[in-house]
Amino acid sequence: MRGALCRGAGGRGTAHLFLCRTCRADTRLKAALRRLPAPAARETPLPVSEDFLHRVTASVREERRRHARRRTLLSLAAALLFFFLAGAGRKTRSDDTPRIEDAAQLLAPSALESLIPD
Repeated sequence: MRGALCRGAGGRGTAHLFLCRTCRADTRLKAALRRLPAPAARETPLPVSEDFLHRVTASVREERRRHARRRTLLSLAAALLFFFLAGAGRKTRSDDTPRIEDAAQLLAPSALESLIPD
């Protein structure tokens, strides 16, 4: 940082820090970072209780069971809906085809026509 922002750093040493604000901030930052403990020293593993482990595993097991049950029910509902719609489509297709008996009824004169005067 000194080379880019400070031109008077030359070989003056620590006396330059009283004059250059940028170099003073840089030196303070480096000193503060040296005082921080190492990340490995800050991370001390805490012992985990057996009760906590049992509760977590039971909760995960129950969640998996609920998820599997929900997935099964949704699959069954989708299959039922599919088969219902497939059956309804087949029924409407078979209803659309005219039968011979129906055609004969349409062509035969109805009983009401004999009652209507000409």
